[in-house]
Amino acid sequence: MNQRLSQGRSALIVFGMALSALAVSATPAFAGYRGWYVPWDYIGDFQPGDISEDFTEMLPPATACGLRIRTPSYYRWTDDEDGTTHDGNLSKDVIIWIDNEDAGCSRSFSTRYYDDSHTFSPPGGVGVSIDISTNYGAYWVNDNGYYLYTCNGCVGPDDEAGWPPEDIWSQLVVTGFKAVSGAVGDPRRQARAADAIASVTRQAADLQPLLRARIVERRRTALSVLEASVRALEDASVRTLASAITAGKSCEALSRSGHYAEAFKACVSATGSVEHSDALMGTAWSLYHPPAKPTAAGR
Repeated sequence: MNQRLSQGRSALIVFGMALSALAVSATPAFAGYRGWYVPWDYIGDFQPGDISEDFTEMLPPATACGLRIRTPSYYRWTDDEDGTTHDGNLSKDVIIWIDNEDAGCSRSFSTRYYDDSHTFSPPGGVGVSIDISTNYGAYWVNDNGYYLYTCNGCVGPDDEAGWPPEDIWSQLVVTGFKAVSGAVGDPRRQARAADAIASVTRQAADLQPLLRARIVERRRTALSVLEASVRALEDASVRTLASAITAGKSCEALSRSGHYAEAFKACVSATGSVEHSDALMGTAWSLYHPPAKPTAAGR
């Protein structure tokens, strides 16, 4: 009887984990850009003055003075375990300025509203990074906060559409991984979950050549000083999608062996990796698709 009760409690715990994670994962996915204020090597290896897309370091062009984040909604300061120490909402574009005297940049490393009306400082002088969320992308700017018009009109695929290319490698696969994560966490469906996980993982693998083909097509157009920055994000997107496939295979194997709690975590990891692969490509796209050219009235 005690063993049955223990098994029942374990099943309820796993089921509760599934419901909680799926509720969170059903919310819209945002890109997160970080400015790093102290050394940090818990995930990645960051130094003060670095900028990243989540935990993928971004490479500023030689002529850049900052990264302008479009229409951000939220920010948080993080500690040395990536916990939130302070957070708040945002009302206008934010620029993470970088130290780049060689390009004639006048500001030291800092995070400010684009109009310099407010500087974001670590609360109490203590903070590892500032994490800024948006779903509108970001782009490198000069010392005036304007887009770096240094490509001489360079464009990539889908430029005429004015919007990022359809995220063909994420939508259906993310939905599939969320569904199988729920099955792994539901004792009534666990026995049938492994085959479904295998199917979704194959779908993720099928997206690899599509992602690579899009990157090859983009690279037919040289992006001048932006090329290295965009290329690094594209390469990271390929690696992150591969990580999703590895996590999916692990989820399947763990499910077949009856290790459902571990399988659930692996499937959630696969979901997050597919979403992040898409976010990296979205960031890469935004770097070489400028907003409207600034007018005399503003930036």
